[in-house]
Amino acid sequence: KTYIEAKIELTPTPEDDAINKVGQQHTIVATVSVTENGSTWTPVPGASVTLAIASDGTGSASLNPLSGTTNGSGQFSSQLVANDPGVVRVSGSATISSYNGLAIAQPVTVSTGTGSPNSENAKKTYIAARITLDPLEAYNGIGDNHTVTATVEVNDGTGWAAKSGVVVTFSLPTNNAGATFVGGTSDTTDGSGEASATITASAPGLVKIHASADIFGDGTYLVTTGRGRENSADAAK
Repeated sequence: KTYIEAKIELTPTPEDDAINKVGQQHTIVATVSVTENGSTWTPVPGASVTLAIASDGTGSASLNPLSGTTNGSGQFSSQLVANDPGVVRVSGSATISSYNGLAIAQPVTVSTGTGSPNSENAKKTYIAARITLDPLEAYNGIGDNHTVTATVEVNDGTGWAAKSGVVVTFSLPTNNAGATFVGGTSDTTDGSGEASATITASAPGLVKIHASADIFGDGTYLVTTGRGRENSADAAK
């Protein structure tokens, strides 16, 4: 007679600090495994898994599918998405009815959030971001320097807060005054979420200043001025 211990683990865990932009799908993975000696864990295919949204700080989260069976690697996956900022937690349970080709007389059920060896509930934070420029409209004399400041903020469901360490890139989509940048065309936000760029012009005319911010630093979440929503218009000079 061999006695087994089972566990279920969900990712991402709270320690992973997983963050997605609103509207972006994220894969929740459940892994079911058993041990015969308390130290070596073996994935269990064919286990029945049920997932649920345990708490939804966004008010808009959805999870699909909610149930299924583990594959040959002992895993079952589901897609989580939320259209508003906030924290979502997902719980999971698994029932093992057979192991090593033999039926288990009394199927074993394990659940997340019940202590070791099971994992905690999965945690995913959805954020929204915005970028605004100041001043949005100004007049300067020819040859004078003009500085525009971009402010980048994120909302994780608790309200808007400055976001530091974000690269902001500036450009001049309309340039009727022959304006050029004094210094670089990009800057990194400081502790106040601010980054700036300076231009000067050699002739009269309208100049529009556009800015974009790379929130995650990998190009997967860009917020730009002039695109509506929470973002400001391009600045006019």
